[in-house]
Amino acid sequence: MGCDTFLKNQYLWLNSISVILNCFYVSRIEFSLSLRLNCIECSYIFHILKGKFYRSNTSSYNVTMYMDLTVLCGRLIFQEEEYVTIKVKPGWRRGTKITFESKGDERGGTLPEDIIFLIEEKKHPLFKREGDDLELGVEVPLVQALTGCIVQVPTLGGKDVVTLNMEDEIIYPGFEKTIPGQGMPKYKDGQKGDHQRGDLRVRFRVVFPEMLSEEQRSQIFSILKDV
Repeated sequence: MGCDTFLKNQYLWLNSISVILNCFYVSRIEFSLSLRLNCIECSYIFHILKGKFYRSNTSSYNVTMYMDLTVLCGRLIFQEEEYVTIKVKPGWRRGTKITFESKGDERGGTLPEDIIFLIEEKKHPLFKREGDDLELGVEVPLVQALTGCIVQVPTLGGKDVVTLNMEDEIIYPGFEKTIPGQGMPKYKDGQKGDHQRGDLRVRFRVVFPEMLSEEQRSQIFSILKDV
């Protein structure tokens, strides 16, 4: 019989509870009793303050108790607020779990549950993570891709800018440059101080013009026909 049943009946007959009262010798008496009792269903502990007992044929006394259950588990929950601090370590990856033992909900008769935080990476507007490396897409107009250019590459965090001098190179679709040590920290449990980092891979996308005049087409053809 759980606490829901208790609340419907407004009282509880506890014929199974025996209280030894060897110092009493009368057959019936009003009494005041303080007793701790566990709810059968949820193990919530409540207190019985008043009741009656009558003498049985045994050497003990059977107690009939009338209970006010207005404060009993409906299901009674005590809310307690506590703050936990998560120190994010460099290099943590998606799926990393942080466990706070015994900081979760506590139910009657059971140990408090654990709280587990699961790391999920938010999408970055510029960078894409691949393991310990970062990928960055850069668009280059066709004229610069063919004649050379200087590209300013941002780094994660925004503090540093890496300059790529590509004045003597031709950038084609799928062209890639690698900048060592500008990727994600390589996480190792227990490691202190500076972490080794992965690389930053810069992938170029050549932007072609949508329209060309006949004169432009002719000029380009005459320039590139022997390439």
